[in-house]
Amino acid sequence: MKVLVLGFGNAKGRFNPPSTHCENFISRNMEEYEIITFGYNEGVDIVIHLEDDFKTVLERLPQGWMPDYCLLWLAEWNLLPRGIEYAPFPTVAWLPDWDYNIPYTRMYAESVDLIISHGEPDSKAVRAFTGLDNAVAFHAVGVMQEYFADTPKKIKDRKYDILYNTWIDDAIQPGRSEWICRLCSLSDRYRVHIDKNLKYPEYIALLRDSKLVLSYSRHGSIAVRVADAGAQGAIVLDPGEEIKQYFTPNEEYIPITEKDFAEQIEWYLKNEKTLQEMSDKFYKKVTENFEARKRFIEMLRFAEKCLKGRKSERKFNSYTESDKCIRRGENYYYACFSGAPGVFFTNPGSKLLELSAGEFNKALAVEPSPRCLLNFAMVK
Repeated sequence: MKVLVLGFGNAKGRFNPPSTHCENFISRNMEEYEIITFGYNEGVDIVIHLEDDFKTVLERLPQGWMPDYCLLWLAEWNLLPRGIEYAPFPTVAWLPDWDYNIPYTRMYAESVDLIISHGEPDSKAVRAFTGLDNAVAFHAVGVMQEYFADTPKKIKDRKYDILYNTWIDDAIQPGRSEWICRLCSLSDRYRVHIDKNLKYPEYIALLRDSKLVLSYSRHGSIAVRVADAGAQGAIVLDPGEEIKQYFTPNEEYIPITEKDFAEQIEWYLKNEKTLQEMSDKFYKKVTENFEARKRFIEMLRFAEKCLKGRKSERKFNSYTESDKCIRRGENYYYACFSGAPGVFFTNPGSKLLELSAGEFNKALAVEPSPRCLLNFAMVK
């Protein structure tokens, strides 16, 4: 089975956290899969420019090598390849953070055959706002074996009772600040450590010295860093529903709500033996089932299974040429502004805006419209 993967190459953001970026752990041959990567930075097998059409990638593939499908990894932080809607093989986009930019996600959903999100709450939402039925759920993120704790520190020897590492943005993530306030209300009784924007090795070091770790996703999906905690023997506090599909409540993690979180924390911190047993079970489950390479292979198999018998219905191909230009122009525009610092695929300066203006110019030449005129004015 041959798989073509859109990656980040040597982009700065690919190393934090490293397990999120498959290029940090994949190789050319992995079990039954042969993998070739492409993207916009050095460090991938096939380097393309921002304005290149997807057919450029196909022309540069080794002679006789044709993928069974193409995987666009961590797609919402990467640029949708121009012309991928015409790919002569199935296409899959992994969109774990779809909600940071809904128009950008919609463009992906209309251009590929399959969208894979973190969990069912996410895929249900993507299906709802795109009107398409090509979103499915699979938790693809694990932990690289290199970051597993060889022998997790005993719970009784850990410095912090509760750890929460996050970034704060009350405009789109008010729930995180609410949980910070709840944890602060416990700081007179417990050793609470709250931090943000840590480099991955620093975060791992804190996990190894923490008994409990808060995990929160406003959609109820299982967060990508649940496995990070388990790989260090730290026990997760989680208010979501999706985690129950992977871990057993009150045996491998601690379920909490806004009302009972204080009582749950108090009970478990007083029962150190139970907490240690939970730590051992959680560590065992993660190290056996959530190693990053293993999860990646499982996701490739999952995508392959989902694609079987699926009829390609790339909605993008049904648009008029003018509409296609408008949507490409909007895609370049959103790509210019959607990336978090240090995360997005590249730092192209004004190049994406220039490409955006060029697409709107083409659309205006075919069929002037208020939408296109407004877009063109904004870009200029």
